[in-house]
Amino acid sequence: LAEVHETHLSNLEEAAAHYGAALQADERNLSALRGLERVHEAAGNAEGQLEAIDKQLALAASTASTAPRAAWP
Repeated sequence: LAEVHETHLSNLEEAAAHYGAALQADERNLSALRGLERVHEAAGNAEGQLEAIDKQLALAASTASTAPRAAWP
């Protein structure tokens, strides 16, 4: 629903609200974080955009630190 508001209806406020709701349900939802980043960028909200990017980086770092490592022969 967020993507429909973002891309088809050009309703950035509603898109941000839906992406935010998705993140409340799952704070590790990378698609919602990326969508929120795009919405903030389109709205000219640099602070919101940077916050979304920071959360994506934190998620990537936590995923990388918990990923299984290959054993060396």
